[in-house]
This record gives sequence, structure tokens and C-alpha cells, in this order.
Amino acid sequence: MTDMARKKQSTPTKKTKLIADQAVALAEYAAKALVAAEQLRIKTKPVDRFPLDEEERAALARLPALAAKIKKRLARKEGSFTAAEVASVVLGAAEARPRAA
Repeated sequence: MTDMARKKQSTPTKKTKLIADQAVALAEYAAKALVAAEQLRIKTKPVDRFPLDEEERAALARLPALAAKIKKRLARKEGSFTAAEVASVVLGAAEARPRAA
């Protein structure tokens, strides 16, 4: 591989950087939501609506960062999630996004 090809591969594209920036923003949002839930003492309370269709649940259940307990609940058609579990799902999704080099 030429030096030019190596340089091109290691330089993040504008799209990759935007996706990485979105992942960081998503993780920060989830962390803030988790802190707020803790302060409001609702961290372990079920979230009223967390509407996901079957394909979305299946995609999220494949995220490596999620706990097995959450993955099992995502596999079921119905099931409630706590505020902390929703934050975990969002953090898992943010972690799965590509990172800028």
C-alpha cells in the first residue's frame, strides 16, 4: 500500500466524524438523563412509553455493550424498561457507532 493510500485510510471522513460526534452527544444525553433520574429518584421506575418495533428491538439486542437481562427483555415483544435500562440502551447504541480516528 502506498503512503498516500495509508494516509487516506487513517484520516476520518467528514461523515465518519459527524457520526462519531453524534455518538458522543448521544452518550452525553444518556448520562445526563441517568443523573437526572437518580436525582429525581426515578432511576428504577418503569418508563411509560418506550415504543420499539420488532426490528428495532432485534437490532438493539445485538449490541455487545448491553447486559444479558436487557437483551432478553428486548427479545420479548412486550416488556417494560426502567429509566436506568433505557439509558443503558442509549449508551450501548452510542458505543456501537463508528469512532473518528
